[in-house]
Amino acid sequence: CSVTNSKEFGLFVKLSNHPNVTGFIHKKHIGEDDVAVGQTIEAVILDVDCVKSIVDLSLLPRLVKGAVKAQKRSAKAEKKGVPSSIGLSASQEVESIVELVKTHYLVVSVPNAHSVVGLMCVSDFNTTIDTHSTYEIGQTIQGIVNRVPDSSSTSLVLSTKIQTRQVKQSTGLKGLSIGDCVDGRVLSVGSAQLNIQLIAPWAGRGRVHFSQITDEESTLAQSRFQAGDKVELVVIGFDEEKGSRKYVQLSARPTALEMAKAEGTDANALIAAVAPKASDLKVGDEVVAIVSAVKDGCLRVLVSPWLIARIFVLELGQDASMTEEEISNKYPAGTVLRCRVSRVRDEKVDLALLSCPVQEVEAGSVVNCVITQIIPGEGLVVRVGPGKFGKVHITDLDDDFEENPLANRRIGEVVQGYVLAVENQHIDISLRPSRLVEGAEVSDAFGEVKSFESVKDGALVKGYIRSIGKKGCFVSLSRHVVGRVKISHLSDGFVTDVATDFPKGKLITARVTAVDPVAQQIELSARKSDVVGGQRKFGIEDIEVGQKIKGFVKAVKDYALFVNIKHSDVVGFCHVSEVADEFTKKLQEVYNVGDYVKAAVIAVDKATKHVKLSLKPSHFADGEEMDSSDEEMEVGDQEEEADDENEDEDEDEDVNEYIEVDNDSDVEMGDLEVAQEDQHENTMHDDEDDEDDDNEDDDDDEDEDGPGAFAEKKNTSGNKFKFTDLNLSTSKADSSDEDEDDEDTNASAKGVKQKQRKEKEQAIAKAMDEGNAPQTADDFEKFLMGSPNSSFVWIKYMAFQLSLAEVDKARSVGERALKTINFKEEQERLNVWVAMLNLEASFGTEETLQKMFTRARENCDAEEISLKLTEIYQRNNNQTMAEEMLKGMIKRFKDSIRVWIAYIRMKLQLSDAEGAQSLLQRALQALPKRCRIHQFAKFLIEALLSTFDFLTHHFQTSTS
Repeated sequence: CSVTNSKEFGLFVKLSNHPNVTGFIHKKHIGEDDVAVGQTIEAVILDVDCVKSIVDLSLLPRLVKGAVKAQKRSAKAEKKGVPSSIGLSASQEVESIVELVKTHYLVVSVPNAHSVVGLMCVSDFNTTIDTHSTYEIGQTIQGIVNRVPDSSSTSLVLSTKIQTRQVKQSTGLKGLSIGDCVDGRVLSVGSAQLNIQLIAPWAGRGRVHFSQITDEESTLAQSRFQAGDKVELVVIGFDEEKGSRKYVQLSARPTALEMAKAEGTDANALIAAVAPKASDLKVGDEVVAIVSAVKDGCLRVLVSPWLIARIFVLELGQDASMTEEEISNKYPAGTVLRCRVSRVRDEKVDLALLSCPVQEVEAGSVVNCVITQIIPGEGLVVRVGPGKFGKVHITDLDDDFEENPLANRRIGEVVQGYVLAVENQHIDISLRPSRLVEGAEVSDAFGEVKSFESVKDGALVKGYIRSIGKKGCFVSLSRHVVGRVKISHLSDGFVTDVATDFPKGKLITARVTAVDPVAQQIELSARKSDVVGGQRKFGIEDIEVGQKIKGFVKAVKDYALFVNIKHSDVVGFCHVSEVADEFTKKLQEVYNVGDYVKAAVIAVDKATKHVKLSLKPSHFADGEEMDSSDEEMEVGDQEEEADDENEDEDEDEDVNEYIEVDNDSDVEMGDLEVAQEDQHENTMHDDEDDEDDDNEDDDDDEDEDGPGAFAEKKNTSGNKFKFTDLNLSTSKADSSDEDEDDEDTNASAKGVKQKQRKEKEQAIAKAMDEGNAPQTADDFEKFLMGSPNSSFVWIKYMAFQLSLAEVDKARSVGERALKTINFKEEQERLNVWVAMLNLEASFGTEETLQKMFTRARENCDAEEISLKLTEIYQRNNNQTMAEEMLKGMIKRFKDSIRVWIAYIRMKLQLSDAEGAQSLLQRALQALPKRCRIHQFAKFLIEALLSTFDFLTHHFQTSTS
């Protein structure tokens, strides 16, 4: 037959030789194999309804095989001329299985007679029952053979052994009790149990939990049985619903059967032995458990129908280091394990494999641990055994202290630990390799602080910040040894926000400044001056009247300032009357905590350790430098302090080297000079009357770097960059097509504006002397409030951020500058754009540089900013990009003499005389006549003055 339709309740098929007959296969007779529509199958006929033309079929292998054997047996008998026999006789009592339930009869099979199919009468003229409520497919009942098939009849006819009413009374579950032995047949194998149909006289359903299948340790418990198997069982409990028994809990374990058949066995003893509850177990008892799943780093196992236990990875023995996936592969669901009870608490049971030895946890032992909790800034909580937990202090994670040592740890990780101590329920664990392996090499020179006595005054130590209080930070040197760093000893500079700069768990290196064995206290200093070099701080005895000092404002009161003197622990007092030459009413409006100040000592009381200070400018002579006053403060090793000063100066120079603007762009960050705006390319800084001597010296030095103006300046600052002054840069005004009279007028007006700007920039630069130079971002913000349009301050602010390796913040400052500076201040805005281009050239990519250039070209003079980018490329030794830029510029700005001169200069710098000569000829043809001789004359004179030999060697013709 072939399958024509599939429904939830069964299959409809078409018989090949009977097209008018419909075949139906009940869902319980389909079997385990999947059957698709259109598939041709072979089935056995169970029943024929001639009125409805419906045939009931079955695909169950046991029935199909029985039918095939019956056909073969009948064929053999027919050949021999003898009647076929199925091994049954009339009035014989047989066991049968219900295959179909009809209204007035049952279709059954007899397993002991090759599963031969027959019809069973269940009622007579005196008894009428509801077959559908009494019987179900798969149920086993006892019957009596009424008629055996012969040559005239092919059907086996049976009747029930007992009247239906009597059967119904005797097959209920009410008569069963715990410990009774019953027979059952396996209906199906579920995910955690066997579904059982009780055999008469019991007509109920039962369940065999997987934990009740066997006593033996095996791979899969459920593989021992399959549907249709007959099993001998023991009742161990009932599942009730609304006061009535719905299912019976059964056990197939040999231990249960043996105890049930033994005389005098108590039901409670039977349950405790084969299906215990948590209250029935104690530590050390052996149980059989069935693996259910792997969850949260442990095996979930079934001990009985009402008890689920756990086996942690540590209790798996050699398998403790496996991952959850590896554990799942080795212990699939249904695996039978013999275990030992390791812990019972609050109806929860923990088990361990019998093969896993008991782990002794005592001081000095090495144990396996599982990380169960990660506590930031403190350490780990680990599980070392059933109900036993230990703590790994942050200083015991490794021999080598590192920042954020907990970052690479994960919950569930199995590690080996050394038991340091066991006190009551508290267990201290160390993961240091030097503890685990005797003689292990330790790379960290600081070593382990094992006791308070091992800490010596003056020693360098490492530790993690434990907590922050009003008096300072407490640092864990080990799990029991804690040192204190006062707030004033955290840094040489002022710490604005202690909690942010020194959070819990931060690693610091400090020097021991004092050890009090009586109070068991350790004082530390994390100042760089103390940690590196061990420089001695000066005290009250080193301070004299008239001395000039530097410091940070520690507190601001209405009546005074308190100043923390630099390189000391001394705090000076400055009365409000000594803050300025003129009386200051509200100090809070002028000073903030953390402000950097310089002061003069006006009184010292060494007995009470009181120092009075004055911030009045009158105490400082004009031009007096604080560097010289520092010499008065030196005590001990003056050379070390001098080195520190040199280091400070080097740091300042490093900061200034990050961003430096051309003289042509008004601002040079290297020496903070303010140059003339309209400085012509052909000038040698000889006509700048307002330039100070230092600036002229710098220009002379630059002239000595190479052959005149054509010397190539190499960028030797690594990833830093400069806005070098371009002494040969030409102002765009020089190449304009306006009349000379107009140029003179514009130059005069521009000179006035330029002079005013220069004076303002010089005033700002003077304010930024060494004593009052901005030290923090807040200081720069204050400067900007007074000079929001000063590119000098903005670019200095960018350099400050770069000195802290804050590239993104430097970009942000530049963007703020472009938004803040007034649009009329074109030169100031140009300076910032050039600074942004230099920033991207040194710290960005070619893509970010081009994006910045595109923006700058849209907001500035296109010719001016293009020349600036060309110069940046040349300084970075990217001649290819520089030449590409110039090639495009001589096409776009062919009337600009500045562009032609820039291109010719680059050719000369590359020693390409022929290329320079060719460009010169092209320039003479392209440029307007009135600007050729004047500008090129100046350019050639400049070139001849600096590179006469080079030019005379390459330009031989009279035209050249």
